Amino acid sequence: MLLADAHPDAVANSIERLCQERKTDCLAVDAVKLAHHGSKHNTSPALLKKIRSPRYLVSTNGDQFRHPDKECIARVLRLGKPSHLYFNYQSKYTKPWLTDAAQKNFRYKAVVRGAKELTLKVDL
Repeated sequence: MLLADAHPDAVANSIERLCQERKTDCLAVDAVKLAHHGSKHNTSPALLKKIRSPRYLVSTNGDQFRHPDKECIARVLRLGKPSHLYFNYQSKYTKPWLTDAAQKNFRYKAVVRGAKELTLKVDL
């Protein structure tokens, strides 16, 4: 699920309709690329409660908007309970989520693109 710059209410409502059609409580996907680079304004608790995914991806270097927001990642960890978080850059905004302590505490594995690597591989 690639959320681009989608507004969380619009996506949550669309997922709700799809779930009703499928007679399920939530939408299961292999991976979610967080909206607007991990903005707290684009990733609501209501949206996260409608999605089940083991992998969440954040695409930003943090320079322009200082994303991902810590509130967004905290929501993902609390409500999404992913097994993996993927970051395409290591920055001061992703650094707290790359620590062994955070990974152990929230039971996920952080994956970050290496400084000399051109791509980030996401195993589905």
